[in-house]
Amino acid sequence: MDVHVACPSKCATGGVELLHQLTKELNKNERINAKIWYRGKQIDDPTPEEYKSYHNEYIITPVPKENTVLIFPEIYASWANMDQYKNHYKVIYWESVDNYFKWTSEKEQFKFPEGTIHLAQSYYAKQFLEHTAKIDPKDIIMVTDYINDIYFKSRKEKERYDNVVLYNPHKGMEFTQELIDAASDIEFKPLDEYTTKEMIDLMSRCRLYIDFGDHPGKDRIPREAALCGCAIITGKDGSAANKEDVAIPGRYKYDRAVENISSIIKRIREVLADYDELKKDFDPYREKIADEKKEFE
Repeated sequence: MDVHVACPSKCATGGVELLHQLTKELNKNERINAKIWYRGKQIDDPTPEEYKSYHNEYIITPVPKENTVLIFPEIYASWANMDQYKNHYKVIYWESVDNYFKWTSEKEQFKFPEGTIHLAQSYYAKQFLEHTAKIDPKDIIMVTDYINDIYFKSRKEKERYDNVVLYNPHKGMEFTQELIDAASDIEFKPLDEYTTKEMIDLMSRCRLYIDFGDHPGKDRIPREAALCGCAIITGKDGSAANKEDVAIPGRYKYDRAVENISSIIKRIREVLADYDELKKDFDPYREKIADEKKEFE
């Protein structure tokens, strides 16, 4: 069976890494021949340096041969309806819910060819497919993801800064900025323009990571930070709303609301001051993350 996994060329994101992970895992089945199917700008070397370690073969043809399986991430979901792919088997991989609406016109939404299989990366996506997209549960398969092995091999316990809070500057920044403004005595450090090894080193030196983004899927950075020993505080949007995707105690989750800012700042101070005691609250989350690769396989 030939399988082609559609993927943006020369792009390094959590979602793109997952497509490379999926392709590698499929190829462990001797009945499957899976390749990355790079889309977008055609260049000589479309594989990001970060993902060459997965050793996937790739194709760049506009239309793979007929009667093969095409796996589309949700950003390409509407392609499943294109005439040029009518003689292919279609699978849509829901790495994100929110990105589907950004990439799919209103008139094309929730229209899928008969027989399409849907893979859900998160419990949030599974619920969306069942209740909003009205997909038959028998056509939905949970296929989550896992954190790169380097986070397990390279992380080392180090002396931690007592007054530094990490955050993602690309998600939920408007509300995060309000928190920063409300606690000028705390150093908030953005996770931006770091290599993976630099990220691991920084996360291993800090006590807390906060994330008030939209959580359109089961995001990687909260899990990476948790693996490196950080406590986690999040909002309640998207996948963060449920305990399956972001499995941290409810007292560390807050709605993005102005009236919650003082409570969030109070919780941040508690974590920074009592890290050695409170870090155990996140042990079940870390154990769950550690099991993800086995579950994925």
